[in-house]
Amino acid sequence: MGTTEIRVIGTALYDRLPAPVRMRLPGHTPWVKISLPAAGRKAAAILGGSQSSPQDALRVLRESASSVTKVGTGQIAGTPVTHYRDTVKSQLVDVWVDAQHRVRRLQVISSLPGTDTAAPAVPSGPSVRPSSASGQQRLQVTLNLSGYGTPVTVSPPPASQTIDLTRLFVSSPAPSSRTG
Repeated sequence: MGTTEIRVIGTALYDRLPAPVRMRLPGHTPWVKISLPAAGRKAAAILGGSQSSPQDALRVLRESASSVTKVGTGQIAGTPVTHYRDTVKSQLVDVWVDAQHRVRRLQVISSLPGTDTAAPAVPSGPSVRPSSASGQQRLQVTLNLSGYGTPVTVSPPPASQTIDLTRLFVSSPAPSSRTG
């Protein structure tokens, strides 16, 4: 389906959507904006619940240490890493950690409920693909992290290329947190 770029600037989240998704939005703008304080719990649930950083994902894995599996070792962009896997709230979570205990890659795969191959789901993230075993579609999010300690400057996208979708989160109730 494609990839997205997410920028969080202050309390605003900007998401550059893949072309097939943006064609479904009014104005077909490449960027959507969500004001996180106004969107509240619903936005937080859709954007990953209480996990706000890759280090939070690592903390969740540490807390469920009885079921974490060491998959192996390897390299990401020339950096030696150890690969760990666990299932957290019905999501397959893979984390690659360097020798300084910094997350270098985080991958989360979730099944989208109520989907099958006959009725494609509306994509809500970087990658939505059918699972050959069940016919359900899956959302796969992969974050590659590098440049720790490097100063960065992040700017919001041009207003002419952005549509504010905060109202979609404000006007409906927060989703329930369902566990597997």
